[in-house]
Amino acid sequence: MSFGFAYSKFAIESLTAAFANQYEAKKLRFNVLVPGRTLTTGFPLLDGEIGEQFSPDHVAAGLLCMLDIDMTGEVIDAVQEMKR
Repeated sequence: MSFGFAYSKFAIESLTAAFANQYEAKKLRFNVLVPGRTLTTGFPLLDGEIGEQFSPDHVAAGLLCMLDIDMTGEVIDAVQEMKR
């Protein structure tokens, strides 16, 4: 993982938590869905690549989890939600 990726991910997660706190009284929710590596025709698995790729269905499971529960300021990992 590169430093740029890590800093960007931290920034998005921090902004999500800050917005969730700031707008909690107005009943606005802010969450992040981390889809993981998703297999699509636009980004196919290349020969020799290491790691798992998941179908877009796991993203749908993460979205359903996020919509089903009244939460804010959370980071939802779609891969972990699919494995539950």
